[in-house]
Amino acid sequence: MDTLAGPEWWGVGTNIVVAAGTLAVAATATCVAVADGRRRDAERLERESSQARLVTCEGGLLSDYAGYAVLITNHSGLPVLSVEIRYVPIHRTVYVQGAEDAKTGLIEPGCAWHWDCPSATYNKLLPCLKRGESASVTFRLVDASGLHWERTGNGQPSRVMEADATGR
Repeated sequence: MDTLAGPEWWGVGTNIVVAAGTLAVAATATCVAVADGRRRDAERLERESSQARLVTCEGGLLSDYAGYAVLITNHSGLPVLSVEIRYVPIHRTVYVQGAEDAKTGLIEPGCAWHWDCPSATYNKLLPCLKRGESASVTFRLVDASGLHWERTGNGQPSRVMEADATGR
């Protein structure tokens, strides 16, 4: 029965240490690459959503009899290509607004779009909201680069793929 002599053990031990070191280097490189990719994705999303974050939405009762209105303002230096109001919350339910008057075209930089809520929706909102109280309206917008975004109130915008944005 042959056994490994002293010098042969050193060779085997060295190979094991080199293999372990190689695996550690490969694992470290993989972790760094994944972290770098995530950081680049976050930076890209930050750049892309910068205009969408500058489009704000305020909604609320104007007075006891004036009705409910939504004001969407473009605070960015670029035009917003279109805006569509998607949801107006009504006391624990969601009202889906699909009317043509809930859509607009271009909003120039520094300009706003005022939308008066239809009377049927307003009548449902009236018992639920007090004067000056607001509801977080969900709206979609197309920024100057053609990207589609959805935003609830002034929360963080989320990217909507074009197929989802058109309802297909």
